[in-house]
Amino acid sequence: MMSRRRTLAFARWLAICIIVSLAGACGGGGGSGRAAAAPITTNDPTTSAEPQVVNTFAYQASSPYADVLRSCAYAGDATQACRLSTLPFLGQDTATPTIDDVLQRVLVSHSWMGDNLRTLLEQLPSDMLLMLRSITSVVIASDIRPAFYDPATGAIYLDSDFVWLTESQQSVVTQEEDFRTNFGDPLQFSMPWRYVRDNERLTVSVNPDGSRDPSSLLPILGFLLYHELAHAVDFMPQAKMVDLATTLSAEEAIVSGVFLSSSWRAQNDLESQELVNLALVSFRGETPTQDQQELLPDDLVSEFANEGAIQYYSYSNQFEDLATMFETVMMMFHFDFEKDTGITDNTEFSNDGIVAWGQRGRLSDQFAYGRAVAAVQTLYPGDPTAVESFLAALPAPIEMAPSTTWGDNLQIGSQTNADTEQLDKRTQDDILERRRIR
Repeated sequence: MMSRRRTLAFARWLAICIIVSLAGACGGGGGSGRAAAAPITTNDPTTSAEPQVVNTFAYQASSPYADVLRSCAYAGDATQACRLSTLPFLGQDTATPTIDDVLQRVLVSHSWMGDNLRTLLEQLPSDMLLMLRSITSVVIASDIRPAFYDPATGAIYLDSDFVWLTESQQSVVTQEEDFRTNFGDPLQFSMPWRYVRDNERLTVSVNPDGSRDPSSLLPILGFLLYHELAHAVDFMPQAKMVDLATTLSAEEAIVSGVFLSSSWRAQNDLESQELVNLALVSFRGETPTQDQQELLPDDLVSEFANEGAIQYYSYSNQFEDLATMFETVMMMFHFDFEKDTGITDNTEFSNDGIVAWGQRGRLSDQFAYGRAVAAVQTLYPGDPTAVESFLAALPAPIEMAPSTTWGDNLQIGSQTNADTEQLDKRTQDDILERRRIR
């Protein structure tokens, strides 16, 4: 049964979606909803249980927002609908934020989370700071899963599995599964994805002592932040902040205008109603019909391949469509990681799935390219010219070999297929296989 926190998350998300749908722009539902917190009853994150949440505190005690961050962003049912006069968007304070400006708005359950975030932000691309203007706060807590953006608070909530560096830090990270893990189990198909560079999956290296190096986490955290911040900019672009009344709450300010994804999707819509309906099963947990349960991977190849979605998640709603496209562009532009997207049969391990269709480098596909350029023009906070030129120079996508496994298609054009072997968890962690975001 879905927990109370997750029920509230869906309720809040659906309320936002209804507002969008009245303007004729809401996609297939579910996505960036809030994992609503419940009353805080313990300071010990290792003993917290539903409906409790861990205690949190301002990472910088000297921050001008230290006294309000917890009540505004992550204080269970006591979380307030704070006015912008109390906790404004970062971009209302400054158009050129620094890392210190961001850290003044960070709420954590453990101090090391803020320490590690600082270390990683110092090495991540600078355009990320401009995107952070669209948040009110950043919350990192040991019980957050999955990571998400919340339009009710204007905050992003990060799973601490993406930022721990030592075994002692890892020990406090929740082991709870993403509540969507088994949503698509009744279906006979799967649509896996992965990031690849030089025929190797994006993973996190683990040292012999169980620690992780910051350099290994950079593209992983980059992926997470570009996705969640795409949501934030979609809902609250910098240009919208100029005339905001400080008497509004973050949510009131957000729903008072048009979302960037609405205009983007109006020009770059997806037409497959079948995939939209299936996404409700895979990402919202709706019960599949008998016809949906009988669909085979081959039945969906033309539906997906002849549209411009970057992955199956794009069909969940307009917000995830735009955020997933933008995140994919940034991963290629900044980190040289291409995205693999495919359609396979539904197997316990994605590597074992037999490919009906798959593609590497879909950003340059004839159906996806225009949507990718438009996503950059819609969300990118700097001069988009360099990114647009980069996209224009990408080589044609590589088609996967059908009737072979997803694992075999990792090393496209290679004589060996090392991915068919199990990853050695002592040396590398395929975190994107384990952890979802929204």
